[in-house]
This record gives sequence, structure tokens and C-alpha cells, in this order.
Amino acid sequence: MSTQENEDNRVRLSKEFDLSQEFPVPNYEEWKSSAEKLLKGQSFEKKLISKTYEGIDLEPIYLKKNIEKLSISGSKPGEGNYLRGTRVDGYLNKSWDICQEITSDSFAELNIELKNAIDRGQTAIFLDLELFGIKNQKIFSEILSGIDINKTPIHIKTRASLSKTLGFLLEHAKANNFDLKRVKGVIEGDFIACLARFGELSDSLDNNYKHIENSLKISNKELPDLRIITVNGQFFHNTGADSVTELAISLATGVEYISEMITRGFKIDEVAKHISFKIGIGTNFFMEISKLRALRVLWQKVVKEFGGDKESQKTFIHAKTSKYYQTKLDPFVNTLRTTTEAFSAILGGADTITTTTYDDVLGNQSELSKRIARNTQIILKEESNLKRLIDPSGGSYYIESLTDKIIKKVWKEFQNIEKNGGMLESLKSGYIQDKIEETVSLRKKDIYKRKSVIVGTNMFVNTEDEVPNTINKIKQEGKTDYLKVKKLNLSRIAEPFEEMRKTVSEFTKKTGEKPKVFLANFGTVKQYKGRADFSRGYFEVGGFEIIYPD
Repeated sequence: MSTQENEDNRVRLSKEFDLSQEFPVPNYEEWKSSAEKLLKGQSFEKKLISKTYEGIDLEPIYLKKNIEKLSISGSKPGEGNYLRGTRVDGYLNKSWDICQEITSDSFAELNIELKNAIDRGQTAIFLDLELFGIKNQKIFSEILSGIDINKTPIHIKTRASLSKTLGFLLEHAKANNFDLKRVKGVIEGDFIACLARFGELSDSLDNNYKHIENSLKISNKELPDLRIITVNGQFFHNTGADSVTELAISLATGVEYISEMITRGFKIDEVAKHISFKIGIGTNFFMEISKLRALRVLWQKVVKEFGGDKESQKTFIHAKTSKYYQTKLDPFVNTLRTTTEAFSAILGGADTITTTTYDDVLGNQSELSKRIARNTQIILKEESNLKRLIDPSGGSYYIESLTDKIIKKVWKEFQNIEKNGGMLESLKSGYIQDKIEETVSLRKKDIYKRKSVIVGTNMFVNTEDEVPNTINKIKQEGKTDYLKVKKLNLSRIAEPFEEMRKTVSEFTKKTGEKPKVFLANFGTVKQYKGRADFSRGYFEVGGFEIIYPD
């Protein structure tokens, strides 16, 4: 056949090709009817609609009609309620900062580690004064020696007085001739979160507020781009709080600080622009994206109610991957968890992100784990090109609907906290603690039943893994006579299983062999394999050796 004959016989599409004419578009009711037939009498609601710990129903399918009447819809990046980010250009001209928490055995080594991290792609530095015991100006400056804090934002975590910590930074900046107007960063000194963590304050309530007052005066005058009031929602996340509770606590804490500073003579814009939020990012991928988007909308609403201008209504978010879901068993799986968590934080529009190392729960970091944690973000930024995005979640039927539901739930819970007298009073009465403990109890039930899966811990375990000991470098200060509340304990969902494995490990060391389970399989493979495989997985979770005959 000639070339001309081939051309004549070729099937050609019309200029306008409409698939909808060839394939009729089913409506939701038709789809639901088909789904119910496949369920063979089982409840559609029970099988296909899932309920989250936040009390939100997740539908099996979302349509355009789900977002058509949402009050949050229609805003643009950098405008309105800041749902779609606080910058018009998203990450295009300024991406998120990579802010890894680095540990070291000496101050000199820490300085070297920080400089190496910056050379290898880290864009913000983190100092934990509490962890390293940094108590004087000399040591503080020694650690920052050779680091340009006009180019690299600095995050400082402290339990000491805010005034003292700010003094360290200000003195160092002046001594090294840095431009104070270009010093950017955050001082993390949320004393309300510290009260919840330790059950007591290390200084009086009035003195804590005085430190914020004095620091605000200095920051407004000399360090305009330094945020010295941090709302630490991440602490409550790591005690087991669900997303709605974490955000409600964060809003209530922020309002507590703003209200007190206004009564001390500050204007809303002088306070709000110095506030930052530290938020924990868990493994529920779409929930975490929606959570960050919801926080921006809610905080914009709060600051607007106080009379703040558009710039003050912007939310600065430091997202840190969760410690609550990390495990000591099969720890390399933690890298998979932190990768999806960092991805959520990026799509949610975080300003700064910290990815925890896979061995963070052990209290020590290896060179490999630090490198992997840092490079996780670099790969997402440079190779996955996520730095070239402007709110990719915008318009998603599912994410927009979920964000709207979170906003409504958070606002209701925030109002409950305010009715109880605010954040401090709610901690005193135990309202916050009871709320979190209720959620933790539900989480544990699902983990114990393996309704929720922790890979490598309650399913798909490596029985050769040993549970390592944890190095605890944080020492609690002595008892004080200041304000006291029932403290909230940092925890991890995998801990009960790790304790069980540790008990079996101690038994093995004592007796010289593991406890064993023999599977007596009767009949053909087809008859016993399902039950035998289930039994094997069940006992391996506890560290038992399984004898599985052919």
C-alpha cells in the first residue's frame, strides 16, 4: 500500500472532540447506587465515610458542588483571608527556610556543625539554649562565630527569660557589626506551653509578661524583623492533641499574649508582627495541609478583630515534623514518615520547616540521620521543584472542604476555651488536659486493634530489632512556688509496643532464647495460610519467635 493510501485510510478525529458525548457523566446518586450494590447490603455510611479524631466526616468522593458555597473560597494568594498563603508569588521568589535542629557534644563542634549545615543547604539555624546549657554571652557568641545572621535567619529555643535571650542576640549582633534591621528569626519562649509541659512556671506570671513587654519594646525599636512571641502548638501536638485542639490552643494562646500586651500599652500592630506559630505536622497527609491553611484564615480573623492592619494579619508558621508518630523500632521508617509530613507542610504553605531525624527519639543524632533529614527538604525543594509553586492545593474539592470544616471546628473549640476564661484558666481547670487525654485514649484503642497501622511496630515488624535506650539531655528544673497545673506529658503512640518488646528482650537475655510460638497447621495450605499468617504477624509484634512448619 502506498504512503498516499495510508494517509487516506487514517482515522482522523474531528476538530472538536467531546468525550462527554461518547461517555455519559454519571451523577453522584448513580455513583452511590453502584457503590451500594458492591457493598452487598453493608452500610454505605459505615464502610465509606470515615470519621477523624477531630470529629470530621470524610466523604469517599468530593465534587465541585462541595466548594461552591464555602465562605473561604475565592481568595487569591497573598490577599484576603490568606487561605492561599501570605505572599502573592508563593514560593517562587522566597521558598520556605530549612531549619534543622542540630546536636553536638561541645560548643566548638556545634559551631562547626552549624556552618557545615549552611554550606550543605540549610537556610536557617536553630539553637536550643535549654538543651546545650547556654547561659552566658561568651558561649552564645562562640557558637555563632563566623555565621552571618544578616543572611541566615536564627531560631532560638529558650526556657530562660525572654529578655536575657534577646540580650544575647542583640549584644552579639552589635559586637559583630550586623545590621539590626536585617536580623530575621524567632525566639521560642512560649511560657504557657512550658507551664503545660512542666506543670509549673520557673518565674512568676507577671515577670513572664514583663519579659515579653521589655522584649517587644526592644524589638520594635531595634529588631523589627525578629519574632519574639512564639505560640508553641507543636508541644500539644506531641502530647497527642488532634489538629482541631492544637489550633484552638494556638489561637487561645496567641489571644492571651496579645490581650495582655495591649493592656500594657502596646498597639495591636506592634504585637502581632512579632508573633510566630510552631505547629506539629503528623502523618495524616491531607489533614496537615488543611490545618496550616486553616490557621492562616483563623489568625487573620483574630488579628482583624483586634484592629490589626493587613500586614499584621499575616501568619508566620514554623512547621516541625511530628515526634508523636516516630518509633524506636525499625527507625528508618521514620524517614518515610518525615518525608510525607514535610510534603504536607510545604503544600500547606509553611514559612520554615524542620524535619526530625530518624533517630531523634533516641536523644542522639548520627551524621547520616542529620544528612538525610536535611536532604529530604532539599530534594523536595530542588528536585521535586516544590519551590516553584503557588498554593497547589487551591481549588481541590477535598482540601478546600476539609479546610472549611477544620476552621469551623477550631473556632467552636477556641470559643469554648475563651468561655472557660482563656488559655491559662483552661490549663488550671484541667480542661485542656482532659481534652487531649480523651483523644489519646481513642488513638490507643485504634493502635491496639491495629485499625491504625504503625509500620514496623504493630504490623510488618522486624523481630530482630532491639529497642534501644533513650538519651535524655533535658533536665527539669527544681520545684517552684509559682503557678502550677496538671502537666501534659510528651509521648509517642508506639511506646506501649516498644515496652512490650523490651520486656521480651529482657526475657531473652535472661533465659538465653526467645519465647516461641509453634503454629500447628492442619489441612492444605489454602485452608490454613490465612489464619497462620495472621497469627504469625500477631505474635511477632510482641517479639516472639514463630515456628512456622511447611
